[in-house]
Amino acid sequence: FSVRGGVVDLYPPLYDSAIRVEFWGNTVESIRLFNPVNQRSKADVKELTILPASEIILSPSNIKRARSMGRLPAGLEPGGGFPGQEAWLHHFYSHLDAIFDYLPRVSHICIVKSDDFADSARSVLEKLERERERFQDEALEEGKPFPETDRLFLGMEELEEALDGYPRIDCLDLTISAGPRKAGLVVDFKESLGPGMEYDYKDMSHPKVSLAPLAAKVKTWIEEGNQIILICRTEQQAQRLKEILVNYQLMALEILPDWSQIKRKKGLFICLGYLSQGFRYLDSGLIVVTEDEIFGEKKGRETRTARDRTQAIPWTAFSQLKVGDLVVHQDHGIGRYGGLSKMDIGGTVRDFLIIAYAHNDRLYIPADRINIIQKYIGLDDESPQLDRLGGKSWSVAKKKAKRSIEKIAKDLVKLYAMRKSLGGFAFSRADNYYREFEAAFDYEETPDQIKAIDDVLTDMESERPMDRLICGDVGFGKTEVAIRASFKAVMDGKQAALLVPTTVLAEQHYQTFVSRFDSYPVRIAVLSRFIPRSEQKRIISDLRLGKIDIVIGTHRILSHDVLFKDLGLLIIDEEQRFGVRHKEKLKKYRHFVDVIAMTATPIPRTLHMSLVGVRDLSIIQTPPADRLSIQTYVTKFNDGIISHAIGREIERGGQIFFVHNRVQTIETMANKISGLVPRARIDIAHGQMKER
Repeated sequence: FSVRGGVVDLYPPLYDSAIRVEFWGNTVESIRLFNPVNQRSKADVKELTILPASEIILSPSNIKRARSMGRLPAGLEPGGGFPGQEAWLHHFYSHLDAIFDYLPRVSHICIVKSDDFADSARSVLEKLERERERFQDEALEEGKPFPETDRLFLGMEELEEALDGYPRIDCLDLTISAGPRKAGLVVDFKESLGPGMEYDYKDMSHPKVSLAPLAAKVKTWIEEGNQIILICRTEQQAQRLKEILVNYQLMALEILPDWSQIKRKKGLFICLGYLSQGFRYLDSGLIVVTEDEIFGEKKGRETRTARDRTQAIPWTAFSQLKVGDLVVHQDHGIGRYGGLSKMDIGGTVRDFLIIAYAHNDRLYIPADRINIIQKYIGLDDESPQLDRLGGKSWSVAKKKAKRSIEKIAKDLVKLYAMRKSLGGFAFSRADNYYREFEAAFDYEETPDQIKAIDDVLTDMESERPMDRLICGDVGFGKTEVAIRASFKAVMDGKQAALLVPTTVLAEQHYQTFVSRFDSYPVRIAVLSRFIPRSEQKRIISDLRLGKIDIVIGTHRILSHDVLFKDLGLLIIDEEQRFGVRHKEKLKKYRHFVDVIAMTATPIPRTLHMSLVGVRDLSIIQTPPADRLSIQTYVTKFNDGIISHAIGREIERGGQIFFVHNRVQTIETMANKISGLVPRARIDIAHGQMKER
C-alpha cells in the first residue's frame, strides 16, 4: 500500500487491479479500481474487503499470547514480522483450522489415484518430520528459539478420520487387460456406468507434420451424422485450429465459450475448456477430441484463471531507479537522484523527487512531472561530472551531442538507403504448415511472446531487411521466437544461422532446435571448436552446397571459410558478448539479411538505440505460467543457510551450483560442503582445467 495525503493506494490479493481510496478527513469519499501504469480509473466500487498479506496478524493481543508460550524471537513489535514466522502459527492462535473446517458437510471429496494416496501422504509427513528434526537440532546447537510444531499439520490418523466424515469418490488408474491403449481399442464400461453407457476410447494421435489424418477422420464422422467437439484451452489455440481446418475444407460451425452452448446435435464444433483425453459415446454419436491429442501435450500449462492473468507493470527506466543513480533533466542536465520527499505546499501534501547537482544545488520536481527526467545512459563505465544549476556545461554538452547525432543520422540514412536499394527477401505469409508448426509448441505462449513473434513475421514479410532486438529475461521464451523465424526462413527455401557466444549454449540450442523440428525434413548442424576438424569441413561444405538448412554455432560461423548458399536469416544470441572485430563482420549481414538479436541483458548503447527507434525492439516481460521469480539473498557466510539451501534443492530433485572465487582453495571448499551435506554428490570444475 501507499499513503499520499488523503489518497491510499492498495494492491489487495482479492482483486485483480490496484485500488485507490480517497479520504476527506476520516470520511471515505470514493473507492476506485485503477491502472497503476497510466493512473486512469477503471470502475467505482461501493465496498472494499482488504485481506491480510500474512497468515499471522501481529496485533498486541496475538503477540502477548505468543510470548506467554515462550521461545518467541526477541524484538517483535505490532505490525512487524520475522523470517519463517509461519512456523510459529500455533503460538499466535489458540486454535488452527484444517481445510475440512471450511468445507460444507454435503461436499464430496474426490481422491485422484486413491491407491497411491496413503503412501504419498505418509511420505510427505515423514519428510516434514525429518526437516523439523534437522532444524530443531541446528537451533539447539546455535542457542536459538524453536517453535512448537506438533499441531501445525494433521497426522495420518486425523487425516483419515476427517476424510471418513464425507461422501468420497476414489479414482483409480484404469488398467486394461489388452495391454497399452491402441488405436480402435473399445473399452466396455457397461457394468460400472450403467446400461447404454458404452465408451470407445480412441487414440487420436497422428503425425505432427500434418493434420490430414485427423481431417479425414472428421469428414468421415460428419458423414456418419456424428457430433464432433474439439476441445481447446485457449481462444488463441481455438482460432488457430479453426484456421488450419479451413485448409482441409472443414468449417467448424462456431467457437463456443462453454460446453453448455452446444445446441445442435450434428456437425463440427470447437469448444473452450479442458479434458484430459477424448472419448466416443456410441449411443448418442458424440465424439470428443482434445487439443493435446491433436497437437501433443503442452508442458507448464497455464493453470491460472482469466481473472488472475493480469499484465505485469511495463518495464521503465524508473522501475530500476535507486537513490544515488544518475539522472538527466532535459533543462538542467546530469544530477544524482536523492529519493522522494513529502512537502506541504499551500496546505496540500505532495511528493517531490530530489535531484542533487554540483555545489550542493538541489532541484525538487513534483512526482507528476517525472517525465521530464530520464535515467542516465552512458557509453562507458566512467561516471560523468554533475552539472550545476544555471551553469553553461549542459547547454555546451547538448550542442556537442546535437552535432554527433547529425553525424550518426547521416550514417544511418546512408545505411538504410543502402538496405532499401539492395532490398531484402520478402518472405511469404504464414501458411497452413506454419500454423501447424506453431500449434505444436510444447508450452502456452505469453501475450508478449505472441507479439514478438508477430513483429518478427511482419518484418520478414517486408522487403526491407529486418534488424530487430528481442529483449526478455531468461526462460521467457526468446528461443521459440527464433525457432518460428527459422521455420519460416527454411520453408521459403532460405538458410538460417544462429550465432551464440559459447560452445555450451550452441549445444543447448542445437538440442532444442532438433527436438522442435523432429517431425520436419529440416537439416540442422552445430559448428564450434568441440566439433572435430573433419566434421567441421563436411558441415562447411554442406552449408556452401545448401544441404544444411540451419546452422548453430559460436564465432566459428564468422570465419572467412564459412560460406552460405542462400542465407536468409541471422539470429544473434547475447550480441553484447561479441567483440568489436566480430561485430564488424556482423555489419555486412545487416545490409541484406534479416537479423534478430536476442538478449536478457542489453548493453546501454544497444538498448538506447532500440528505445530511440534506431533499431526495432520487442520486449518479452510476461513470465510463463507458474514461473517463479529468482530469489536473491545477501547474507554472511553461514553453514546452516548453505546446508538448508542445498538440502532443499536435493529434496526437490534439482542440482546446485556453488561458485567459489579461488581455484587454489576450491577443493577445501568442496570438502567443507561435503561435511555439511554428506548425501550430496559433489564434483569440481574450473577454468584452469584442461580443455578436454
